[in-house]
Amino acid sequence: MKWEEDIYALGKQVNRWPYTDVISAVKRIFPGNSLEGRTVAELGCGTGNNLIFFAEEKCHAEGIDFSSSAVELGNNYLKLRGLDAEIYQGDVTKSLRWPDESCDIVLD
Repeated sequence: MKWEEDIYALGKQVNRWPYTDVISAVKRIFPGNSLEGRTVAELGCGTGNNLIFFAEEKCHAEGIDFSSSAVELGNNYLKLRGLDAEIYQGDVTKSLRWPDESCDIVLD
C-alpha cells in the first residue's frame, strides 16, 4: 500500500480529531500548565489532526508529512477552522526544518 496514491489522494484517511493518547500524554507532561506559546513539531502528521489540538491551545504548531495530498488536505482544514498552524511537505528521514532543541514538544 502506498499512502499517497492509495489513501490520502483518495481521501480515505482523513482524521479530524486529535488522538486522545497524545492529549493525555501532553497533559501528564505539562500538568496544570498552559501550553500557550510552546513550539510543537509533528513528524509524519498526515492531515494534521493532532496539530488542531495544539493550535487551539495557542501553540506554535507545525507538521511535516511525505504526502502532498495529506499536506494540502490538512492545510485546507486548518485554514477553514481559522487555526494558526501549518503543514509542510517533506521527508523526515532527510532533513527537518527545525533547528536542534528549538521545539518544546516533538511528536512522531
